[in-house]
This record gives sequence, C-alpha cells and structure tokens, in this order.
Amino acid sequence: MTNTHSDHQAGAEAGQRMNQVLQAEREAKRAVAECEQQAQEILRAAQVRAQRLVSRADQRITVIQMRCNHRIDTAVKAIEKQQEPADAAHPGQTGEQAIEAVLAALAAELTGAGDEAPGARHRHE
Repeated sequence: MTNTHSDHQAGAEAGQRMNQVLQAEREAKRAVAECEQQAQEILRAAQVRAQRLVSRADQRITVIQMRCNHRIDTAVKAIEKQQEPADAAHPGQTGEQAIEAVLAALAAELTGAGDEAPGARHRHE
C-alpha cells in the first residue's frame, strides 16, 4: 500500500509541477505579447515623429529655395539694369561676366564664404 500511496503522491507532485510549468508558459506568452504590443506602439510613435521631421524639413527647404530664388531674381534684375547703359556704350558685349560675378557673390553669401573672402563680389570683374 505504501507503493500505491507513494505512486499517487508522486503523480500528484508531477501534476502540480506540470501545472506550474504550464502557468509559467502562459505568463511568458502574455509577457511576450505585451512586449510586442509595446514595440508596435513605439514603432508607430517613431514613424509619426519621423513624418513630422520630414515635413518640417521639406517646409524649411521650400522657404530657403524661395529666398534663394528671390535673391537670384533681384540680382539678375540689378544686372540687367546696370547692363542697359553698358550695352548702349559697348554694343555686342554680353552681361556674362557681370552675371558670373553676381552668382559668385551670391554663392559666397549663401555658404558664408563671403565673410572670409574680401572682394568676393568683384572676383570676376
């Protein structure tokens, strides 16, 4: 009878341990699912943030391009006005050198090189 009793006790202990293992497995699966959900939320938040950054960068680029285009237009108009009397005095001469000088000065100003290079505006004249 002790053998049957000890077999029954061993079976009960094995069943209890099996239940503990199954419970631990269920808890691990829940923890993994929770981590996956948190990872998805973090990923979505990062994607939204990245989209906002791209949008702001695009807006800034557009503003800079508009400013540059405005400066170029202003410089070209100034050159054209300066060239009108020169064209009359020197027929056949193009404003190519003047345009190159203004574009070089504009590029130097936009890149900050204009501060380092005195006389950069008249380099090609």
